Amino acid sequence: MIIVRHSWNIRNTLCIISIGVLSFLIYIGSLGNGFVYDDHFLIENNPWIKDVTHIIDAFTSDSWSFNKDLIHGSQTSSHYAPLRIIFNTVQHYIFGNSALMYHLTNVLLHSLNSIMVFLLTSFIFRRFFNDSRTVYPLMASFLFAIHPVHAEAVLWISAVGELCMTFLVLLSFYLYIKTESGGFIKSILSALCFLAALLFKLTALTLLPLLMIYDILLRYASLKSWLKHLRQLSTSYLLFMVVLISFVVLRYYAIGGFVPVLTKSSYDIFSVLLNAAVLLSQYFLMLVYPHSLNIIHVFHPVRGLLDFNAVFGLAAIFLFGILLFFSRKNRPLFFFLLWIFFPLLPVLYYPAFVNDYVFAERYLYLPSVGFFVVVAIVFNVFSHRLHRLYAFAGYGILLVFSIYSLYTTITRVPVWRNDFTLWTDTLKKSPDSFTAHNNIGIIYLERGEFIEAEKHFKEAIALFPNFAEAYVNLGNVFYKQGMFDRAQNAYETALLIVPGYKDAIYNLSLVRMLYEKQQSN
Repeated sequence: MIIVRHSWNIRNTLCIISIGVLSFLIYIGSLGNGFVYDDHFLIENNPWIKDVTHIIDAFTSDSWSFNKDLIHGSQTSSHYAPLRIIFNTVQHYIFGNSALMYHLTNVLLHSLNSIMVFLLTSFIFRRFFNDSRTVYPLMASFLFAIHPVHAEAVLWISAVGELCMTFLVLLSFYLYIKTESGGFIKSILSALCFLAALLFKLTALTLLPLLMIYDILLRYASLKSWLKHLRQLSTSYLLFMVVLISFVVLRYYAIGGFVPVLTKSSYDIFSVLLNAAVLLSQYFLMLVYPHSLNIIHVFHPVRGLLDFNAVFGLAAIFLFGILLFFSRKNRPLFFFLLWIFFPLLPVLYYPAFVNDYVFAERYLYLPSVGFFVVVAIVFNVFSHRLHRLYAFAGYGILLVFSIYSLYTTITRVPVWRNDFTLWTDTLKKSPDSFTAHNNIGIIYLERGEFIEAEKHFKEAIALFPNFAEAYVNLGNVFYKQGMFDRAQNAYETALLIVPGYKDAIYNLSLVRMLYEKQQSN
């Protein structure tokens, strides 16, 4: 027994090292990448992370309050992530503005998460399949490490909150399920990890139903048995409830509410549910077939049941329901299918977003854990029940998918090198993204390529007529060329859309003065 246990520990240690090294090597090229997109606001030019006195502000304000004067005025964002701001503050005090070190942090966090997937899958297989082999946990963690849909979360410095939240959710869940062998300390640590995860990102809230479902389905195997043991679980549940109430109070105080601020005014329950099905199907498809990867996936809401995307979405939901039905006897499989679904719920409510920000690859980072554990369980089941020929075919498909994933992930690394490479790639895959047109227009403006800049700003406005920032940028193009009357019109339009937009006010006063001087000459 001692020899077996020792051998098992060595195998797991070697697997953990292998996973960590693989996860690191895949993204090692990102260490030469710079700051892109929101990194400039959230990291490079964020006054809060450069002054520790703003730590209180991080807990008592929404996470975009530092940027309020630019566009939002007195409007409150629904984004509340105080621990991300504190994490970035610590990074800044250690690294300064070294992009390399920020990227290194993201890569190391991804390695930790890949290792957590291995540990979690190992526990599930030992506990419920009486299988201490490392092949299936290694499969799940390997797929998690290389899957291309994770590239956005790992390569984008500003997505560090996604990585930290996922690590804390996995650690909280792992500690919680380990409390089966007893341990009040584990319960406390699990609840504290849950609180920290919530303070990184609201998606962590979906851990609560997953814990309860785990207890009912796996720990006690039935609702009746769970109810009998409810008193035994009361301490753990009470800890999580205290954490939840504390978080709700903090969030409500900071942003004046709990649910996201809506950006769409006209919607109905039917369109919300229908488009949620469409979104869910697109996320499912991205897990199975990661394609057209880029930072902006423009979402076009469907209007009726006859729309192709609606039909595809409903078909995908129906298929997912069938999978749940046939997996009900394999409780771990059923549970991890639900793991895919629950963390996606907060991002299926499309009225809370504008079209360029409804669908995002990074939102799959936590749900994908469930997907890869499901894959491992399915291969375990099939290897015992199917003919060896079919098993080999399955492993062949897995090998092809792994090669494709590895290649695709590696090729995503240089795309995130700088803003120009990022937005050029985005426009190739999402030419109807107003954000991409505006951001690449800024690059052309800074280069002095005014014709290209004007073209992209006008395209951004055509795609999103109420895009005040694009009007200001268009005004800047005209200002740089001495076309003060046209610049004035652009700034005035921006102020009609967002009264109090400080950049527009300042630039407008400047060009009016210059225009009057130009006319007098």
